[in-house]
Amino acid sequence: MAGVIKLTLLGGYPKSTTMSQVPIRKGSEPNTCFIDGYKCEMADYNWLENGSVSTGKIINGAIIGGLLTGGAGSIIGAGIGALKKKDSSVLVISIVENGNTLHVQFKCDKHEYQSFLRNIIYA
Repeated sequence: MAGVIKLTLLGGYPKSTTMSQVPIRKGSEPNTCFIDGYKCEMADYNWLENGSVSTGKIINGAIIGGLLTGGAGSIIGAGIGALKKKDSSVLVISIVENGNTLHVQFKCDKHEYQSFLRNIIYA
């Protein structure tokens, strides 16, 4: 189906289960998409290729940060946890929700990133 891709969610999005495959669909309005059925305003996106981020560290940082300080802490904790390196590529979609910027991380290899660009960004 054009305009829809599925990626594994690593963290940063409280409305969906971490480590699950979630659909990402292009929105009808500029700079919008749907992540797991929820409409999102995209502020930015970045692809961190091979060796930029450790998936486990993102998740552990989000859990610890969330336990210590609540929702905002999980976002900060995920960022801090991402400092260790591992050979994996990650797509980070920055979305604006209730005036806050969330950095949603997905496992995303080169081919999945090209599909994201083709089906979500440039479609």
